[in-house]
Order: sequence, then C-alpha cells, then structure tokens
Amino acid sequence: MLALGSVLYTLIMQNTQNYILQNAAGAVVARIVHRGVTGGWDIDAPAAMSAGLVCGLYVFSRYLERENEFLTV
Repeated sequence: MLALGSVLYTLIMQNTQNYILQNAAGAVVARIVHRGVTGGWDIDAPAAMSAGLVCGLYVFSRYLERENEFLTV
C-alpha cells in the first residue's frame, strides 16, 4: 500500500516485469510494462502524476525484478 495524502494505492506485480498501480476503487492509475525481447520499458501514467513518483515506481519495480532472480544449478 502506498498513501499519497488521503488516497491509498496498491502496487501489484503481475509478473516479474509487469506492474500496475491501482487506487482504492481498483482502477489502474499507472502501468509499467517490459517490452520483451526488444528491451526497454513502457510507462503509462497520467500527466498529473509527479515525475518523481513515476521514477520512484520504476526504480522500485526494477529492484523487485532483481530480487526475484535466482541461480539455477
């Protein structure tokens, strides 16, 4: 859960490379999607959302992606 003022948001990890940010009503507010083999990321967020928040979500999602990697022997 993420609280911005009085509004609560939930960051949902759909898989290791796709994330959505939902408000309390369940509506998708922002989406971070990996492009696959072509590389790169698509970030869909409203223009009213601060750049710092969008950057923070991106960095945190990359951190989660790295934490989910493991060695296979």
